[in-house]
Amino acid sequence: MKDTIRPFDTLIIKELDRLVRDMQGIKEEWDYFTERYVNIVVVDMPILNNYNTFLKTKSN
Repeated sequence: MKDTIRPFDTLIIKELDRLVRDMQGIKEEWDYFTERYVNIVVVDMPILNNYNTFLKTKSN
């Protein structure tokens, strides 16, 4: 997945633990994607969604 996702893409996952299995790994993966301007949508935890965060950056 990391080879194909590009800046301003949206990563949609059903549950946060689908990203990785432990909290440290989740933080590392989250940072990896957000540093590359990837929007993240977590279906079961919408409060975590950062969708549109980078869409605003892209249009500036």
